[in-house]
Amino acid sequence: MYKIFAFVFAFVFCATAMAQNTATVYGVVRNGNTRIADALVGVEGTALSTTTNVNGYFELQIPSSTKTKIAIQLLGYKPYNITINALQPNERKQLEATLEPDVKDLGEALIIDKGQARSTLTRIDPKTIRVLVNPNGSLESILKTLPGVVSNNELSSTYSVRGGSFDENLVYVNDIEVYRPFLVRSGQQEGLSFAYSNMVSNIQFSAGGFDAKYGDKMSSVLDIKYRKATTFAGSASAGILGGNLHVEGCSKNHRFTYQLGARHKQNSYLLKTLETKGDYKPRFTDVQTYLTYDVTENFELAFLGNLAQNNYLFTPTTRTTNFGTLQQFLRFTVYYDGQEKNEYTTSTAALTATYNPNKNTKLKFISSNFNTVEEENNNTQGQYSIDEVETSPGSSNLGNVKFNRGIGTFLNHTRNQLNARVTYVEHKGTHTHKRMEHLWGIRLQQENITDHISEWQYNDSSGYLIPYSTNVVQLPYVLKSDLKLQSTRISGYYQNKFNTNDSSIYGLSTGVRFSYWDVNKQLLISPRATLSIIPKWEKNFAFRISSGVYNQPPFYREMRNFKGQLNTSLKAQQSIHFVGAMDHVFKLWKRPFKLTTEAYYKILNNLVPYEVDNVRLRYFATNNSKGYAYGADAKLNGEFVKNAESWFSLSYLKTAENLTDDSYYNYYNKSGEKIFTGYTFDDVKADSIQQIPGYIRRPTDQRITLGIFFQDYIERFPWIKMNLNLIYGSGMPYGPPTQKKYQQVLSMRPYRRVDIGTAFMIKDDSKEYKNTGALRFIKGMWINVDVFNVLGLENEVSITWIKDISNHLYPVPNNLSARLVNFKLSVVF
Repeated sequence: MYKIFAFVFAFVFCATAMAQNTATVYGVVRNGNTRIADALVGVEGTALSTTTNVNGYFELQIPSSTKTKIAIQLLGYKPYNITINALQPNERKQLEATLEPDVKDLGEALIIDKGQARSTLTRIDPKTIRVLVNPNGSLESILKTLPGVVSNNELSSTYSVRGGSFDENLVYVNDIEVYRPFLVRSGQQEGLSFAYSNMVSNIQFSAGGFDAKYGDKMSSVLDIKYRKATTFAGSASAGILGGNLHVEGCSKNHRFTYQLGARHKQNSYLLKTLETKGDYKPRFTDVQTYLTYDVTENFELAFLGNLAQNNYLFTPTTRTTNFGTLQQFLRFTVYYDGQEKNEYTTSTAALTATYNPNKNTKLKFISSNFNTVEEENNNTQGQYSIDEVETSPGSSNLGNVKFNRGIGTFLNHTRNQLNARVTYVEHKGTHTHKRMEHLWGIRLQQENITDHISEWQYNDSSGYLIPYSTNVVQLPYVLKSDLKLQSTRISGYYQNKFNTNDSSIYGLSTGVRFSYWDVNKQLLISPRATLSIIPKWEKNFAFRISSGVYNQPPFYREMRNFKGQLNTSLKAQQSIHFVGAMDHVFKLWKRPFKLTTEAYYKILNNLVPYEVDNVRLRYFATNNSKGYAYGADAKLNGEFVKNAESWFSLSYLKTAENLTDDSYYNYYNKSGEKIFTGYTFDDVKADSIQQIPGYIRRPTDQRITLGIFFQDYIERFPWIKMNLNLIYGSGMPYGPPTQKKYQQVLSMRPYRRVDIGTAFMIKDDSKEYKNTGALRFIKGMWINVDVFNVLGLENEVSITWIKDISNHLYPVPNNLSARLVNFKLSVVF
């Protein structure tokens, strides 16, 4: 700390004298018509450097009376170098620099620059999305290979981060917050994610400790930027699982730009590998546009629009699932009647106005409307049997049914409809002054939600989850309610960034958020701070320390309990983050590599407990829990194969919670035997002992995760490229459907999946072709052959609990997709 004080004193003492020996270079860094932020501008051979602000503007003091070499660098662009002739003391010279994209750059930046070192955000190159092999096809799939991110469902774009839930992640597209449908229960019902990868110019992700300018959720933020088109271009792809089309362009004077995209996803080919067989008819379609118009050089209007129609129709016929152990190997067989039909129609329309009154100030005004109409209709009947399978190696009946444990019939009925509208207006501003950057924002939001719920289940008297009565039919599950919620929120933030330059480079970002919701009348204050240091060592290191309070007010789903009732007094959940990080760049095999490590601890207060069923979260709707999460993440990325970026990530996590009202009693008979209902012969209660469970595993407590994204090519045939996507996650906790959290002590099987894709390049822009035929309009063309789940491993996403006639519970795993080969043709023009 004394070095900081000494530096400040020396800076103030020498400022006047130094000003007489320096000149100033200033200007704007662009790519076409787009101003570039966070570009590193420096004097070669010295520690003198700065970064461009949000408007692409920079000012840099350089030595006067001498010739100076200026270098400008940024991830994804070719370096820009220029020599400045000797300037007079106090002279100012304007410089306009244009950066060209570097098509050979893949992955994250492998140099320590100020912009990246000072931020908790990790940059991801959108080009990696093109080559990543995954059956879902969403942009979020790339996150699943990053440290700290957990997803055990290749059919879904949902993910959890460092012990949080699916509902604790922020997603922005061009500063517009993105919302998801409410009623989706499983990955196969889930449609297209919002972000369209072919329209993206920049992706940043933070797993914790993010700045105050981002909203009120507890776990992570995904910040996506769509690009402004500079020329006519487009892309298209078509395959077994669907296709997409995208075009972009601009007017002759570049004042008007557009991007238009359409996608269609039809994954019945994939769903047919599931254990439940039948007629799958999923139809997921969306159209999206991003338009900009420069009214003047300093005033821009932009429109972001999305309309998605997701239809899922399924007529099941049969299901066969084998489970258990060699000592007790069971088979669950179901024959179905009926069908399931779900429809989700969502739309987003956002208009932004951006005004730059001067080179240091940016004012942005946002108006956004999100609307969703969702329907669930399910009327399916199943006739089931539970059989024990012969496993003795010497038996002639090996692999066949040894005897039946129970038969029965069940009926599931659902008629749900939800309408929701979220509308907000927001102002965001940025002002830079010397080494200070000020950011502020304020937002007013209104929500209108209506929810009609009608669900019930009927099971016959054979013991399939039904209480038996001779007089009435008792349904084990009935949920009927009509809910309405209208509310208003106001939130805002102020953030300040301060940067220094000396033998070591320090950066300090401090900020505070506030929010108020008129339903629970709760005012929340959330301070946050990040300190970054780039020391002047022989090797390149950067260190960061982040801490902050992350309050997450309830939205809607957290407020609805298992009985379909709304708890309007529910308070915000809170997570207090402590994060320490280190980045290290080094060379291996004469190629650059980067090692990133982070350790974190979270204090969790006012938690709302929940249960996970596939991608559906069911909340207890009470703030009756507290908890913690801690762990460590590591990622190594670089060119393990020359000119092909890859990375390895490894994470450790432990998260637990303690409910305040979950004590229970164990009962004993007069012989001192503990009574187990349905098992103990003498079940007359003679004594009891109270049990206090204490801390138990949270639903997302996955201790070890490993993610690998690896690229390779055949050296003699470089037009043949391969990439591998490997994910491993240790078992998640689960328990019987009793709504008693202390019983969630069992563990699922580990999630293990390997996908391999091979791309055959027919044409790319690194080769010259004769300007004849249709190929002259095409910049790139390739055929992808992907093998999903190449090892054919069974992964379970949830558990179905069944009972036999003796009231014994059996956990039947709901397994995910099997091995599958996929083909796709892609072109860029």
